[in-house]
Amino acid sequence: MTIAAFGFTAASNVLSRAVEARADSFALRITGEPRAFIGFERRIALRNISDPAPPGVWQILFGTHPTTVQRIGIGKAYEEAH
Repeated sequence: MTIAAFGFTAASNVLSRAVEARADSFALRITGEPRAFIGFERRIALRNISDPAPPGVWQILFGTHPTTVQRIGIGKAYEEAH
């Protein structure tokens, strides 16, 4: 049962990361402020003392949100496109 729960959690985290990435994209479309978005991501990573790019396996198994590096990438991609 523990192995099944672990597998379910990892699969649920994949869905959660996709939803969070869409929410980031939506926020950028609504505000049109990629510089503020990127600045916020940098500040919150420093304030939380988080790893901006955790090891891939760790992110796949336990990450519920895109990494800071991925989120900054979303902001930069929006900025370049607009």
